Amino acid sequence: MELTHRERQIMELLCEGKTHHQIALDLKISPKTVESYLTRLYRKLGVHNRSSAVAVYCVGMNRKEF
Repeated sequence: MELTHRERQIMELLCEGKTHHQIALDLKISPKTVESYLTRLYRKLGVHNRSSAVAVYCVGMNRKEF
């Protein structure tokens, strides 16, 4: 599965435990934009919440899927 550069950035910050607001500040985008990215990421990863997204992403990174 291919993630965009921005999607990978957001997932990395999510893995660090950052909130929507902190991610928005770090990337200089609005919190609503972060929410939009997360909605798309959840769909791509086949999950429904942050913790599941982090788990799937970490496993995928170990397998070099992203």
